[in-house]
Amino acid sequence: MNHLALWRPVLVVATCLVACGGGSGVRASNEFPPLNPDVPDPGIDVPSCDAADAPCGPCDDGDPCTVDRCECGTCVHEHVALQACDAPPCSPEGSCLWVVSRASLSPAEKVVALTLQGIVAKNRPGLWIDGAGWTGFITDLADRHHVTFRPAPAGVPALLSAFRPAIRGYVLYDLGQASQTVAAALAGPWRAVAIDASIEPMAMEAGLPLLLDARGRDAAWCLGQYAPLFAHDVLASPTKNDQFSGFLLDFAAARNAFVFHGGNDDFTTAAVAAAGGAPVVYGWGPDEHDLVMRVSKGGGGVVGGDWSSNLSTLSLVKEPVLKQPASPVDVPAVEDGTHYVAFVMSDGDNLHFLQNVLNTEPWYASPLRGTFPMTWEVTPAAAETTPSILQWYYAHATAVDTFIAPPSGIAYSYPCYNPSLDALVAHTATAMAAADLRIVTVMDDDEQMGAVDRYLDQPGIAGALYKDYAGYNDHKGAVRYRNGKAAMAYRYRIWQTGSAADTPKGVAKALNAAPANPRRDSASYSLVSIHAWSTWPDSPFGEGSMGAIAWTISLLQPHVRVVSAEEILGHLTRDLEGAGPLCGNGACDPGETCGGCGADCGPCIDFCTFSACSGTQTCDSCPEDCGPCKTTAPMRFEAETDLSHDFGHLDGDGWAATIDDPSSGYLVRGPPTTKVPGGWHTAGFLLAIDAPDATDNPVVAKLDVYDGSAGKVLAHRDVTRHEFQAAGAFQPFPLVFDALAGHALEFRVQFTKKSWLSVDAVVVDG
Repeated sequence: MNHLALWRPVLVVATCLVACGGGSGVRASNEFPPLNPDVPDPGIDVPSCDAADAPCGPCDDGDPCTVDRCECGTCVHEHVALQACDAPPCSPEGSCLWVVSRASLSPAEKVVALTLQGIVAKNRPGLWIDGAGWTGFITDLADRHHVTFRPAPAGVPALLSAFRPAIRGYVLYDLGQASQTVAAALAGPWRAVAIDASIEPMAMEAGLPLLLDARGRDAAWCLGQYAPLFAHDVLASPTKNDQFSGFLLDFAAARNAFVFHGGNDDFTTAAVAAAGGAPVVYGWGPDEHDLVMRVSKGGGGVVGGDWSSNLSTLSLVKEPVLKQPASPVDVPAVEDGTHYVAFVMSDGDNLHFLQNVLNTEPWYASPLRGTFPMTWEVTPAAAETTPSILQWYYAHATAVDTFIAPPSGIAYSYPCYNPSLDALVAHTATAMAAADLRIVTVMDDDEQMGAVDRYLDQPGIAGALYKDYAGYNDHKGAVRYRNGKAAMAYRYRIWQTGSAADTPKGVAKALNAAPANPRRDSASYSLVSIHAWSTWPDSPFGEGSMGAIAWTISLLQPHVRVVSAEEILGHLTRDLEGAGPLCGNGACDPGETCGGCGADCGPCIDFCTFSACSGTQTCDSCPEDCGPCKTTAPMRFEAETDLSHDFGHLDGDGWAATIDDPSSGYLVRGPPTTKVPGGWHTAGFLLAIDAPDATDNPVVAKLDVYDGSAGKVLAHRDVTRHEFQAAGAFQPFPLVFDALAGHALEFRVQFTKKSWLSVDAVVVDG
């Protein structure tokens, strides 16, 4: 083979390591200074000699993964991954990978192989760890991307020797202990393999200097010492079991990702927040809800990847364009007398599901696939981490397979907790465009659909599906509009652990009895979530998820038509008369306003522009001032008689407090009431202050609607001084909230002691 220029990263070590013989295993201080990844690599000197005086003869070792040359009388066989790369990291296109047998490695050796794999991939990929993932994806890399796979030299020492020029040293840890996260995290920015104490002689034999003895250290210490070294867009959260030794760590090393064990603790939130922006955490934790909540509070989202392998290589594969076969989905003319339903497979947020098992018989490899329209969740993160795998699914889709983004876009996050939601949504839109996905699924933890608005504000996102965390279908098909686009909540689910209504027979029965007036009634459209892991032994079509869908479809009456989720959203925006809002259907639907849909509205409340409308006027007489439409009279709770007080005093028509009053708790709160119907409502807090035109503009009141039955705040807002129009005049401040029927609600006002404040009443629409 030709002798090509080689990539030779400099071996950067502290002076003490060189002077004290770090390469021979002499311990370095635990306070080893951070290595600077931005320092240029000048390379390692190649011994010079007169080639004429040191002939080698033929040097070709027959391995396509090596570059062979004669060096001072010795044949050198260097892996092609060490060749110079114009703009690292380079794609494995047309390259050669050594295949390392996962089964041949101990847990400690797997960590070495994974961190080495990630370090090498910083230039170009050189290793592939076998024994996980569908083998067809390897064939696809060979066929379409001309990647050659060859067995690697046996044993970790041989790998360390072969890739020695790419390694700066090693970090010592104890397997299965907290120090393992430290070694795995520093592997990337330091280009250091992670070495368990039991196999340290291997590193010493390879001549690697010890960069840090991390034993006794943990992830919190590591973040405190070396936070600037880690990537801002990605973190890794491997689980505390065998997966920690066998998966994901190559990707962390390649991307300089901070490594920690995510869970229900403050450090999870702090670690994500420290990255800044809206980072994606690859991996998992001990509890789904708690992990996602904590990551969400830090501004990020989770991509299930604790069983993911070879992402350092797969993420560098280039696909010219990713395109669904049905792109965009055709939306035929709507037919009267028809109920439209779409079946959507869950769990597409899991990257390792896509890589390891989705293409098996219960799901994508089912012989039933292609016999009915099917909507598949698939994470847009695949466009960034496994583009060739995503392309394989698209290339093998039938004419009735379509794909949408899972919760909640680029990563699984609860929008209600996320302080960086706009950044996460922007990343979602970019990744969805790259993955040719137009519909996003949003899952939230506050039983409200309002978060879909942020997604529908993105030009490239054409619509949204919504499901609640706990039940998936708690909103029972509610429809919400934004920018001429529709968002629809799941109406049904097929879930083994649910009730009889959640079985194939129960869902089919409900669909057969559902409305079939698709031009006038949004209830004529249904989304059904298929729980990917449920099994149905009684199904005549097979016990897996696809068998459950086929069983349900076999029980449907002719007027129920199965389509894609994207087609349903298309009908909602194009064919439902008065869509966005649903004017004329006799109901006050979410998103309707009195000004836009007076025909469906009854009494209005003056909540919008605060001019002349009162609580007894109608939408026709006062459309410009009305909020969400309601058909019944509003409820009024007087502050001085209907609400409770923790402090304050009666002051004319209101309950008031001054800056000199002692205050603890709420100025007003209560009643509580269970009389507010389920659905969207507006509460108007009638407040007054004494000096709205003062120079400073502090928060003078904090308002919220509290669901005592669920133990959570449904909506909240701060009110500042300059929002008031006149001194001493009661003015309504609105809060829009989504109530569940029968829940006990309280309307609460906190006093900030920045101004005299009086509360007259809280008015809630019907």
